[in-house]
Amino acid sequence: MNIPIANKKDFVHNYHGKQYHDDYHWLKDTKILTTKTPEIISHLEAENKYTEEFFKDKKDLIDTLYKEMVGRVKLDDETVPVEIDGYKYFSRIKENQNYYAHYRINLNSKEELVLDENALAISDYLSVGAISVSNTHKFVAYSLDRVGNERYLLKIRDISANVDLEHEIDNVVDDIVWKSDDTGFYYVIPDEAWRPYKIMYYDLKSKLSHEIFHEKEETFRVSIAKSSDSEYLLIDVRSYTASEYYVTKLSEQNLTKIYDRSKNAIMYLDHGNNNFYALVNDVERNFRLVKITGDKLEDIISADKKVYLRDMALYDGAIAVHYRSNGLDYIKYSTDMGKSWNDIKFDQDSYSASIMPTYYKNTSIRYNYSSLNTPNEVRNFDFKKNEYSLLKFLEIPSGFKKEEYTVKREFAKSYDGTLVPVSVLYKTNLFKNNGENPLYLYGYGSYSISSDPKFNRNVISLVDRGYVYAIAHIRGGDEMGFDWYESAKFQTKKKTFEDFVSAAEHMASNNYTKPGNITIMGGSAGGMLVGAAMNMKPNLFKNVVAHVPFVDVINTMMDSTLPLTVNEYMEWGDPNKKDIFEYILSYAPYNNLNSVSYPNIYATTSLGDTRVAYWEPAKWIAKIREIKTNNPVILFETNMEAGHGGASGRFGYLKDKAKEYAFILGIE
Repeated sequence: MNIPIANKKDFVHNYHGKQYHDDYHWLKDTKILTTKTPEIISHLEAENKYTEEFFKDKKDLIDTLYKEMVGRVKLDDETVPVEIDGYKYFSRIKENQNYYAHYRINLNSKEELVLDENALAISDYLSVGAISVSNTHKFVAYSLDRVGNERYLLKIRDISANVDLEHEIDNVVDDIVWKSDDTGFYYVIPDEAWRPYKIMYYDLKSKLSHEIFHEKEETFRVSIAKSSDSEYLLIDVRSYTASEYYVTKLSEQNLTKIYDRSKNAIMYLDHGNNNFYALVNDVERNFRLVKITGDKLEDIISADKKVYLRDMALYDGAIAVHYRSNGLDYIKYSTDMGKSWNDIKFDQDSYSASIMPTYYKNTSIRYNYSSLNTPNEVRNFDFKKNEYSLLKFLEIPSGFKKEEYTVKREFAKSYDGTLVPVSVLYKTNLFKNNGENPLYLYGYGSYSISSDPKFNRNVISLVDRGYVYAIAHIRGGDEMGFDWYESAKFQTKKKTFEDFVSAAEHMASNNYTKPGNITIMGGSAGGMLVGAAMNMKPNLFKNVVAHVPFVDVINTMMDSTLPLTVNEYMEWGDPNKKDIFEYILSYAPYNNLNSVSYPNIYATTSLGDTRVAYWEPAKWIAKIREIKTNNPVILFETNMEAGHGGASGRFGYLKDKAKEYAFILGIE
């Protein structure tokens, strides 16, 4: 089959007094879901057919991989119940179902259906956003997206009657909080640029909405939550660099400002035990825990450069804190509201742990625990009885023996001498220790999002075939603290890419693999990462997998009409300033492609993606096809029915992952 070659049409961007030619700009259509521009759709379909043709002779491999992945999934499964006011809420999925159904055990000990996502899946795509049960447990408000653009339809259901009411609100985001007496609820709507900017209140009786809060500054977005003790509505207004908080009692509508954005600090607020508590990084970037009384912030846990406070959970008479030190997770708790602390114990040297939200009146802390060779466990610690218990563990029906796998933690020296942690997994009897193993390296490194060393049951299909799996904990994420994130943004962003390349080179230098036998994978901002890394060291990598990749960075950031762009100034910088423009231009993957030999590439996107538009990888792939000097396998696939997260449902995701692995394994 002929390789799809995109037409070239001269287009000139005028930025800061200079002209920048962009021959593939014509692939950009911001209204593609409605216009269905024939030339663009035709090109995307040609790319899809070419990709389909490539995978035809790999059907048996894809089927084998898919069956392996499904074999590691417990097809009939339930979540651990959460008890709230005597009701026990849980979710269940059955063997042939793609989505969960949500249930409860009511006060009469009878099982009731709350919401069945499978019944809502009337199209190829479904994303259920918020599921919010009212305070009397009579109603459930829920939101759903059947297109993939993350603009949700909000609906109300009478739980006992199992029927939707006539109330519907379109074009909302996935935040819903009920008023204390269930006469209405709060929700959030986005602007044209998909920035959550208004908080609305809907009255069930009048069927009317009115505005509660309106954020006008384009670099700030809003979200809402209910406090742990169910007393307050918490209004979180934030950019990537500053927070502002307003609160009102859920029995009232009287907003009070708790914290102002002018302090240029990030805050996470909650209320319980008759006080407001918060994590805030005003004194030290790694946050302190404070009690708020009026304008006074009183230290409960003081700021510490070596201890990164990541999360807190309030209980009636207790508080728990999730923190990180030297890149490892810890949880501690206090039953006297911070006067003394005790640690929850962990039994491995490398693992991931986090607090799970449950119910304010619980006397126990529920938390997740896993490692690269330990399937996820839901654990419980009862701080009244001082007892540990295992509530659930991730079953692998086809079998998994953790003792057959080795987990290590390496440190790669980056360009500036910084040591970058790398988590490593391999099957012990398949590791050659001579550089002959292929490497599958993952990274992200943006928005302070941590790539934790959690169990990944899908990647076992590569590891069981001799691959070494590694996660590079690069700067731009927050694995080593909030400073780790802030040290690689704005005009130091290149450190993220340098860390990632250094991690790959370290793995080759230490006999895990060798140059040219490395697959790198990243999605969204991680797609930008692998695109930039490929431009830096194209011969280092054998394969590049880029899912919904943010690769046309400068052209997107210079178009303030696109969703999220202005808000993103606080992550990458404002390119309307010439020095920042030139810095972003110097690493933007699309603009830094050259006539060189490229690795094999598999790029994916979704037509309905509002976060990273389809045209970014479309343009990127078209340009690579044009200027490459070798003949690598280059595939570009567009899901015409999905959004940023790709295919919906557990089976759709596994089918996509099987194709990705078949691409990697199927190229000699």
